[in-house]
Amino acid sequence: MLNNVEQAGNRDEFIAATLDKLLKNIQRNIDFHQDISNPKLLEL
Repeated sequence: MLNNVEQAGNRDEFIAATLDKLLKNIQRNIDFHQDISNPKLLEL
């Protein structure tokens, strides 16, 4: 039972780390491609 709890915890940590990396990549790309002539992108 304890092993299953540890695996679930590791999976949750992995998912959180993966989502954090994705969010940082999205933000970096938005910042890189930000263009004052594109109001929809600026809205993000």
